[in-house]
Amino acid sequence: MDPIPSWLESFEPFSWVHAIAFLAVASSIAGACFLGRRFLVRSNAEVELRFVRAWSGFAIAVNLWAVIYWQLPAQFDPRVSLPVQPCDLAGLVAPVALLSAWRWSHSMLFFWGIALSSIGLVLPATLQEGPAHVNFYLYWLVHLVIVGSALYLAIVRRYRPTVRDLGAMLALTLIYGILMAFLNEALDANYAFIGRNPGGALADLDSVAPWPDRAYVAGAIVACLFSALWFATRARKVVA
Repeated sequence: MDPIPSWLESFEPFSWVHAIAFLAVASSIAGACFLGRRFLVRSNAEVELRFVRAWSGFAIAVNLWAVIYWQLPAQFDPRVSLPVQPCDLAGLVAPVALLSAWRWSHSMLFFWGIALSSIGLVLPATLQEGPAHVNFYLYWLVHLVIVGSALYLAIVRRYRPTVRDLGAMLALTLIYGILMAFLNEALDANYAFIGRNPGGALADLDSVAPWPDRAYVAGAIVACLFSALWFATRARKVVA
């Protein structure tokens, strides 16, 4: 039997496989936003709502698949399998944000989805398996759901955060980071990417900012990203 090609077995960032996966996700998001805007422009809110319900059902199915997959005995490792990464939580919030009027869910999806989860599309540092593995598809589908839902909320539903929303999300993210710091110490894990031992593909992080400075640097970067995202929506509103 011929050996499995390396590109099927392992994933390399900035490879042609990465490019195809990125383009597939980006085109799917663009298509969803185009359809959503088209429905609303034509004053067909009922069709747009049915479309959002279908997308939300897809989001729920993807996230349940991801959670169940990582809890299976063959995959489970408490240091990596608990559904508490930012993408895990943003994915669970996505259908809530699209189907409800709860402002907190809109803000969380907007800031965590665009400012945080979108980084995983460009820099998939935690993905090591290629297309021959289930986790490859789960990774891209989860990011499609999160980033796609966040951009749909901003582009189609026209969500715009207030300064109060920004402050609330900065406070929530700080509390989340503190909780993850305690969990990381208890499990020797790297949840929220602020653990003592990043390991694997993230091992080089220590050469950039050793722990615990890495946690403070990450917090500062997140605060800057959130603030820049909020400012961009304000600036666009003023120009418009």
